[in-house]
Amino acid sequence: MKTFQGQDYLSGSSACKWYFNPDIPDVPEAEEFYNRYAGKRIEIRHGAPAPAQVIQPLPPPQQETRYLQELLSMDPYEFPQNGCRCTVTIARLVPNVSWWFPSCVRCGRTCTAETDGYVCRSCGSKNYRHKYKLLFVASDATAEAEMICFGQLAQHIIGKPVDQVLRTVRRDEQFPPDIAGVVSQKYTFVLTITNQSFYTRNRSFMINSIIASYGRQ
Repeated sequence: MKTFQGQDYLSGSSACKWYFNPDIPDVPEAEEFYNRYAGKRIEIRHGAPAPAQVIQPLPPPQQETRYLQELLSMDPYEFPQNGCRCTVTIARLVPNVSWWFPSCVRCGRTCTAETDGYVCRSCGSKNYRHKYKLLFVASDATAEAEMICFGQLAQHIIGKPVDQVLRTVRRDEQFPPDIAGVVSQKYTFVLTITNQSFYTRNRSFMINSIIASYGRQ
């Protein structure tokens, strides 16, 4: 039964058969039912719709907490997709690696320097912004490992916008004080393994989020 423009009607597919005033077989219950409603207008009442079932979203899976030595010995292909929690202290910055990069506004990739500025080799855009690329070695009681983070996560660790720090750079120092100041800071990170770890023996980790900050140790 369907309703169209306020009128109820019956519809069916080609597999349906319709019988109008059929001959009732010798079944008392069926004959009594038919005789009761024969020739009468039948009122169809619509019941209240069933209440919508609220589906509760599943909570995100909790990351495992691991020591660095456990993460370093883990097969990259078996590393949990949602990452692992690990509490570490930043031991030192990786030398001879830039702590910022020109990021393409359109696609986010690294832009290449040219005579008239920067250009993105991926999409051709010349619009860019400065972003952090913070690479350091972190340690716990079991081991040490390289870790990297970008953009807002790195800014949370450093505590200042990248353009503000760039204005303090001097030629005689590789890392300005705001960058060097992250050493000895302790954090609980959610880590995933880097793509580079799949084809080299040296494991390194990407910081996906910061769970807790414990200050300088």
